[in-house]
Amino acid sequence: MKKCSFHIREIITSVANEGIPLDVGGPRDMVVDHLKNIELADEHSLTFYIGRDRVALAHLRQCALFCLPGMAPESDTVTCLLADDPKLAFYIAAQAFTPEPPSPGVHPRQSFIPWRRCIRRPVSDLTASLINAS
Repeated sequence: MKKCSFHIREIITSVANEGIPLDVGGPRDMVVDHLKNIELADEHSLTFYIGRDRVALAHLRQCALFCLPGMAPESDTVTCLLADDPKLAFYIAAQAFTPEPPSPGVHPRQSFIPWRRCIRRPVSDLTASLINAS
């Protein structure tokens, strides 16, 4: 099971390990626990913005934002992760929030009944196969 919350330092490190440099503005003690699009971003969310309209950032509070250099919102509670490609940096960081794929094989709650296909036969065929098997 993957972690469900990340300190901003962990996010910065994971993006930097992929070769994307970031400048950080705002509080560095932020913890994020979910992803949201820019319109729905709320407390402790991670989001990104690739536009150049500061009005779109006015509602942000206590979240982490990947954005272009020079586009930091005015709120001092937002951690700004400034990148030349904020969308790519967000996608790299978002991978930490994706669930692990299920392991291959039969699901633990799946019942395996080897005679299941016999049930679908007409009763007379089922009776005949039981008689022939004995």
